[in-house]
Amino acid sequence: MLTFGLLPLFNALFDFACAGLTRYLLRMELDQKRAAWRAVLDGLGGIAIFFTLGSALIAYITFATPADGVPLWDLAELLANLRSAPGDYIWLMVTLTSTLLPTLVHLSIAALTLAQQYPAWWRNFVADLFENGAQSRQAAFLSGICICTMITVAFWSPICIFAFVITHDHGAPFNTVLWVFETFARAIGGI
Repeated sequence: MLTFGLLPLFNALFDFACAGLTRYLLRMELDQKRAAWRAVLDGLGGIAIFFTLGSALIAYITFATPADGVPLWDLAELLANLRSAPGDYIWLMVTLTSTLLPTLVHLSIAALTLAQQYPAWWRNFVADLFENGAQSRQAAFLSGICICTMITVAFWSPICIFAFVITHDHGAPFNTVLWVFETFARAIGGI
């Protein structure tokens, strides 16, 4: 019931919220000075939505008990197992982390936008190559390589940073997330 019903339902709602935030920020006027701020805002919003998703799941599992009184899931055992054997719950982590995917896409778009604007010497270099591409095959080829490189770096840099943050210091960020959820579960009486 939880794995195939409740978790996908909650995840879909929060994925929609995260994608909505990203789309809202993308629809706002693209102003050079605010592009980086909107990317940071989307990243923070994605993290807030992720924690709200986890908290909503914990609250539902805590307060929605069947008629027999047995909780849907033993939260204390789940959190302990996530700490001791996280590989056994990779499906849960992938499902919950999918909420952050629209945010990673937006951060990639923001990184590409920033790469096209800053530093000014790079922007001018690529623009000159692109402009001279009509007269010179070499300039056209080099401008294509520069643009492809910028797109590749912009796409992969947020993903690599996210992976680094998750695995940094033997999973300290992961353990911090577990601690936040465990503290919330204790506060509402789920543990």
